[in-house]
Amino acid sequence: MVWTSGDHLSKSRILTLQNTFLSLYFSWNLSLPFKKETTMNKILIFALLSFSIFAQDQNKKMTVFFHGLNNKPTVFHDLIKEINNPSTVFNHTLPANPHLWLSHVKKEILQISSLAKKNNQAWQIIAFSLGGLLTLRALNEMHLPKPPVKVVLFAPALTPRHLEFLHYTSSLLSEEIIIPSFAPSDIRAKNGVSVGEYTMLFSLAEKIQSSSQTVFNFPIKIFYSSQDELVDPIKLMEFCHQRGWATQDIKTLQAPHHLLVQKGRVSQDSWLKIKNSF
Repeated sequence: MVWTSGDHLSKSRILTLQNTFLSLYFSWNLSLPFKKETTMNKILIFALLSFSIFAQDQNKKMTVFFHGLNNKPTVFHDLIKEINNPSTVFNHTLPANPHLWLSHVKKEILQISSLAKKNNQAWQIIAFSLGGLLTLRALNEMHLPKPPVKVVLFAPALTPRHLEFLHYTSSLLSEEIIIPSFAPSDIRAKNGVSVGEYTMLFSLAEKIQSSSQTVFNFPIKIFYSSQDELVDPIKLMEFCHQRGWATQDIKTLQAPHHLLVQKGRVSQDSWLKIKNSF
């Protein structure tokens, strides 16, 4: 249930109104004969419950997820269960056409930001791999109605290993060629990924590496694995530290180490750090 109001009440004002109704309710109730029901009694109960629901809804946090290349949205299953405070979750599949990736992410972010402003709610972005790369590219080019309270990225594909060589090689091949995927079947969207999709990823990574350092007015937290097979962790740390973004090395227990969004692949201590970041 979401309430909207032209006059967005602050938490302190909501609590004050709740306490006022509580005081009125108990004062009125104590002045009545035992178990006697009155119209005023019912009105006070209804008002108290209404403001309680309103306060709870105002504290809910909306979360939008962006997955990685060739991932099903179910890759975030473990993370969604860990989010504190009942939230509205937006977890959509990226378009099949790589040329539509960035515009899709921009559209989703703008819609959630506008909804958050309308409902006076906090919101956050959680993204993995390609999703993290697209998120930062989109945020770098957008003016939002309401900024997120935080952005949490897992193994963002900002610094792919051997980027220049892979980008050059992929540019020589037909975009239609399909390269078999060996990602776990439970989170794999397709059995293969086209050269065109890889070429777009490499192009986006090169562009963001060469772009000017954007200063965002919200915190960005990066989780990575020093054993990541796809993302260069040293270059990633350097990239993030130059921009003042917080980083956290996650201890992964099994390959592929890139999949640190799955609870069973990281240490218990590392998963607790992830959980506490929400």
